[in-house]
Amino acid sequence: MITQQIVGKLQKLLHQHEENLKQRRTGLLNSIRDLDRLTGELTLSELHVIACIGKQGQVNVTAISQEMDMTRGAISKISTKLLQRGYLVKKQRADNQKEVHFQLTPMGDEIYRLHEELHEQAERRIERFLQKYSSSELAFIDRLLSDAIAEHKNKQAE
Repeated sequence: MITQQIVGKLQKLLHQHEENLKQRRTGLLNSIRDLDRLTGELTLSELHVIACIGKQGQVNVTAISQEMDMTRGAISKISTKLLQRGYLVKKQRADNQKEVHFQLTPMGDEIYRLHEELHEQAERRIERFLQKYSSSELAFIDRLLSDAIAEHKNKQAE
């Protein structure tokens, strides 16, 4: 039956995707370690906090937690580690000394640029892959992915 074939192919695709992510993550983290061997290994969450700050410039814990859909407590812990390792600096606004913003250091900015470059390469690969489909096929793929994302969110909420 075609439904069973689709399920099997989706499972195979997800497995291959997971393996590719592991390889790319390892490559990215190795590149980052090469930038500064003293800092140790970054977690994926730490890397994404760096990317979030890099995109937004000076940003506070609340904005990062909203962007990343994580608690403020988790972002505070991650930010503290990144501050200690020299990826971030704290800035206070002149008009509001209580509000703390984070900004990337040159080392943090280098990691952000590397992360963005790898994302751009991945986007170009996906765009090249999708060129073989018609606009109606792309519309279906878009609908399918939207439904899959909604279903995944529903499962997380249960």
